Amino acid sequence: MPEPRINKLIAWLLLAIVAFAPLPFGSEPRWAWSLIAVATGLGLLGWSACALVGRRRVPLPREMPHLAPVGILFAAVLLWVAFQASPWSPAALHAPVWGVAESLLNRRLAGAISINPTETIGGLVRLASYGGVFFLTTLVAASADRALWLLRGVVAVGVVYAGYGLVNELLGLNKVLWLTKWRDLGDVSSTLLDRNAYATYAGLGLTGALALLFRPKFRDGDLDGGWRSSIRVCADYFFTRSWPSMAAVAILFAAVVLTHSRSGTAAAMLSVALFVLFATRRWQNRKPAYFVGLAICLAGGIILAIGGTGTAERMGRVGAAASERSEVYRLTAGTIAESPLPGTGHRTFAEAFAAYRSEALQAPFPHGHNMYLETALELGVAGAAALLALVAWLALLCLRASGRPGRNAALPCLGLAATALVASHSLTDSTLRIPAVAILFAALMGIACAHGKTRRLPAGAPQRHIRTGIQPN
Repeated sequence: MPEPRINKLIAWLLLAIVAFAPLPFGSEPRWAWSLIAVATGLGLLGWSACALVGRRRVPLPREMPHLAPVGILFAAVLLWVAFQASPWSPAALHAPVWGVAESLLNRRLAGAISINPTETIGGLVRLASYGGVFFLTTLVAASADRALWLLRGVVAVGVVYAGYGLVNELLGLNKVLWLTKWRDLGDVSSTLLDRNAYATYAGLGLTGALALLFRPKFRDGDLDGGWRSSIRVCADYFFTRSWPSMAAVAILFAAVVLTHSRSGTAAAMLSVALFVLFATRRWQNRKPAYFVGLAICLAGGIILAIGGTGTAERMGRVGAAASERSEVYRLTAGTIAESPLPGTGHRTFAEAFAAYRSEALQAPFPHGHNMYLETALELGVAGAAALLALVAWLALLCLRASGRPGRNAALPCLGLAATALVASHSLTDSTLRIPAVAILFAALMGIACAHGKTRRLPAGAPQRHIRTGIQPN
C-alpha cells in the first residue's frame, strides 16, 4: 500500500523544522521560534484535516494507548502554564510583585501567578511546539521505512552543523554565523551561542548516529569462525559497508569533545555507554558488541587525546565554578520554598532569581544551571513533577522495548540514550531552554517511542533470538 502524500509532506516538514532550528542562533530569537510554532501548527492542522476525512493510514492516537499518559500529562502542563499567565487566577495565588506594583502605581492591576505573563505565554507557545513535533514524529515514524528516513535526515543535519562548528574552530574564525564570538572563545558551539547547549545538541545527534550504526546486516555464519575472522567481518561492516554512520559518529563525538563542556562531554559518554549496553544486551553472539565497544573506546580515546585538553583543564577548575553554582542552587531552593505550589511562571527564572541574588555571585545567572530546580521554581513543584513524569514515562516505554528482536531494535535504545544524556546534563545546565535542542530531543523521542510498544507473544509461540545483533534481511 503506497504511503499517503500527507505523510511524506509532514515528514519533510519535520525535517525542515529540525534543520532550521539551530540556524538562527538555536532559534532563541522570538521570530525564529515563532516561525517554528507556525510551521508545527500547520503540520498539525494538515494531519487533523486528513484524519477527519479518513485519508490517514498511519496509526491514530487511539491505536497508541501506550502514549495516552503522555498526552494527559502534557495537556495538564499546558493548561497549568496557561493558568499561570491568566489574569483570572485567584488573587491569593498572584505573585507578590503585583501588589508592590499596584502600591507604586496607585492603581489596580490585573495580576497573575506569573511575574511576567508575556514571557510565560511565549514559553507556552514553545512548549506546545515541542509537543507538536513529538506528536507528528510519532505518527509519521510508525512506518519503519519512514522512521529510518527521518533518522538519517536528522543525523545528516547534525553532521552538517557539527562540520560547520569544527571548521570554524580549526580555522580560528571565532564566528557564530556573521557575528564575532564574544564568549566561549576556542570552543565549538556551531550556530548556537552557548557551548553547553551545543554539547547537548551534538550529543543527541551522536545517539542518532549510533542508532543507524547498530542496524547491522550480518549474514548467518559470518561470525561463526574464530576471533580473527569475526574481527575481519566486523571491520568490513563498520568501516566499509557502514562508513557513513561511522563517520557521523566520529564527527559528532569530536564536536562534543571540542565544546570543552565538562558536563556535556560526560553526559554524551554516559549516553553512548548506555546505548551500547542496551542495544547489545540480548545478542547471543557477543563478538560484534566487543568489537564495537573496543572501537568506540579507541576512537574516543584518540579524539580526547587530540582535542580534549581544554575539557581536561576545565575539569581541573571545577571547584571554583562549583562554589558559585552551589550558592545559586541554595538561593533557588529557598525561592521554591517560598512559593512551592504556584511557581513564578514558566520562563521567568531570570526575573525571579534577580530578587534573591546575593553579593557572593559575580557572574550573571540568567539560568539556574539545574533544569530540575529551575523548572520547580517556574512551574511549581506539582507542575515540574508532571513534566518529569512525562519524560520518565517515555523512557520507561523505551526501556521495556529495548533489546527486542527486529531490524528496528536500536530505536528504543536511542530514546533511552537521549533521555539519559538530557537528564544527566540537566543537573548542571539548562540546555533544554534552547529551542533547537528541545526540538531535536522531541524528534528523536518521537522516532524512538513510535517503536516503543512491546508486543506480547501468544502462549506457546516460539521465541526469536538474535545471533548477531539485529535480524538479517
